[in-house]
Amino acid sequence: MDEKKYRAMILVIGGLGLWGFGLLLWYAIGDREISAILLTAPCFLAAAVSFFGLWHYKRWALVLSRIVALAGSGFGGYLAHFVWTFWLFQTPTLQDRILAVLRPQVCLFLIVPILWLAVSFMPAVKTKFVPPKKGTGL
Repeated sequence: MDEKKYRAMILVIGGLGLWGFGLLLWYAIGDREISAILLTAPCFLAAAVSFFGLWHYKRWALVLSRIVALAGSGFGGYLAHFVWTFWLFQTPTLQDRILAVLRPQVCLFLIVPILWLAVSFMPAVKTKFVPPKKGTGL
């Protein structure tokens, strides 16, 4: 892949990560839910740090972005389970449940992190990210 494709990939993945965890943090702050704030604030911060590290092709940022993707997919699994099982006043059909899981709010945390994990382990992507220089402490 050429430089423009890597930059576009980093912008899309980083932007979606920041947007998703930023919205979660915004909702947690709006609800004044301290436990949710303490859970989502580090994820948002890790997404921001990994985005800037990925922009500079740092290997530690690639590892951090994979950890953020695992956290996002874990939250996506929670959301998918919630929308699959939580139905008030009606009995959903299988199609209703599948459509609930395919909502953008759930797919952002379920499909995008899994796609990033698949792409980040490709050899062409792994070789683009250089290890830190000796003696820099990073």
